[in-house]
Amino acid sequence: MFPIADELNLPGKHYSYLLQNWNQLLAVDSNFEKARETLEKILGINLWTKQSEEINQHTADSVNEFYESNPESEQTQPILVVEADGKGVVIRKEPQEDKPAHQPRLKKGEKNGKKKMATVTAVFGIERNIRDVNDIIKCEVDNSKKNPSKPKLKIVVDDKVKPENKIVRATLEGKDKAFERIVKEVESRDPNHKCERVVLMDGERALETKAKEYLMPKGFVFILDLFHVMERLWTLCYFFCKEGSLTSVEWVKKYLTMMLTGKVGYFIGAIRQIMTKQNFSKSKIKRIEKILNYYEKRKKYMMYNEYLAKGYPVGSGVIEGACRSFVKDRMELAGMRWSEVGAEAMLELRSIKVNKKWNDFWKYFIGKEKKRLYADYDSYHNHARVRGDFTA
Repeated sequence: MFPIADELNLPGKHYSYLLQNWNQLLAVDSNFEKARETLEKILGINLWTKQSEEINQHTADSVNEFYESNPESEQTQPILVVEADGKGVVIRKEPQEDKPAHQPRLKKGEKNGKKKMATVTAVFGIERNIRDVNDIIKCEVDNSKKNPSKPKLKIVVDDKVKPENKIVRATLEGKDKAFERIVKEVESRDPNHKCERVVLMDGERALETKAKEYLMPKGFVFILDLFHVMERLWTLCYFFCKEGSLTSVEWVKKYLTMMLTGKVGYFIGAIRQIMTKQNFSKSKIKRIEKILNYYEKRKKYMMYNEYLAKGYPVGSGVIEGACRSFVKDRMELAGMRWSEVGAEAMLELRSIKVNKKWNDFWKYFIGKEKKRLYADYDSYHNHARVRGDFTA
């Protein structure tokens, strides 16, 4: 028994909780080596990179429990939004016992490790933003010297409202785990189903399947992200118009307007009719049909005239930003090659920083560690007082 260790709440590791906190605060935004160098310059303490990794993994083990123990309060905004996407993380190859320690030189184009897809999710509340087609499609004139007076098509999806109480997370442990987390988050925010529920997707089949399984029974309206619709529309445009021409801008504006007014079926039919009048090769026809099939299979998620009238979001800018700033900016730093365990731990702890819960999490973590390390002593201490073994 070490009563003073309990009174001082000394950590199980060699380093204080404050030093661990500072170390990880640096490490979730840069690499472990830079975190080590920064702390050594400031404090004169050399916290080895290996120790930083161990602290990261041990601390991250408490992240999920923290979220479950500190759920978001009931949402006041009328619309509850869910977004999901995938982002690859490079996972290093683990050495095998039956293979030599030094692998042969990699061939041209061959990579040391492969990417594993992290499922990135965002849940947030948003105010209603009622608008029409003219609020979405903006034509601007490019007055630069390079392209004088050339019109430019600009898409404005949700400029007047901002996500509130946003929670962003990512996991390498599968889509089921990611959507189970979403369901818990939704239930804590909207226990009485007062909010209108919306899920924005990019049409990726595996994510769409899981979203239907977990979110459709919860009353979510599915919306196909307008930015992905636009990407394919521009690709389609260049089969019929010269790239960068005024005609291409007018072409995209015409057919995007058609889709935004609820005429997706007419748009598909019009393109197929135009296609029959062109002398396209079989390969081009196949590529055009692939894009049209993408739209045709998702027509029920493209009723944009109804979504705009109800004030729903139609662009998944939140999750696109999360894939870039939350995942890519840390996980794809120069030379990064992760183990699955290490990558999962970093994504967990980084979510705490991104979601602005750092101080609350560390209070929770320190309290949890005290219970784990000194539960036996506290139990003995309390029983001794009840028996009267301690004197004043």
